[in-house]
Amino acid sequence: KYSIVFDVYHGTVAGAGGLGFPTELKPDDVKLLGDFAMLGHIHKHQQLGNAVYSSSLVQWSFSEGVRMDADRVIYDHSNDHGFVLWTVHNGQASYEFVPIKQATIMLTLVMDQRMTRDRLVQILQALPADQNYSLKLVHDKPNADALAFLYNVCKTNTRLAIKRSEAVPVAKAVNEVSEATES
Repeated sequence: KYSIVFDVYHGTVAGAGGLGFPTELKPDDVKLLGDFAMLGHIHKHQQLGNAVYSSSLVQWSFSEGVRMDADRVIYDHSNDHGFVLWTVHNGQASYEFVPIKQATIMLTLVMDQRMTRDRLVQILQALPADQNYSLKLVHDKPNADALAFLYNVCKTNTRLAIKRSEAVPVAKAVNEVSEATES
């Protein structure tokens, strides 16, 4: 007869890559009672010894999506969401991570002067056609032409949506740029 005990814990463990949550447990504390620990709270799938964070099923914030600037993808966590499927047989346990395709990818674009209209066109053309995107724009001194182009694309493309809280500031910035170039 075989016996495997799983601990279940919702919280942050030291060494877990997350969003800067305070540490509540040390890795050695995780295996207090069982052979394995199933963890929750950190939205990114990862393994710490015999402890496994399953992740969240969906992206809850833009930090869990994709961030890119004109030169590179800074991070891509869009495939880190799913669930863990455990298999227990004859006293042995194993798991596999099963990713879930996200209905909408949260995409942060750094819209500085290097993000030209041409570069933006390249980025948008490279996005998979069967995927929806919610856009967050990080802009201090954006390339006006690229910002206006993106704003107009989002008005007509149902796969791309600027985050609601940013739609008005972006529209205002586009209008200010247009007025400045006309005068």
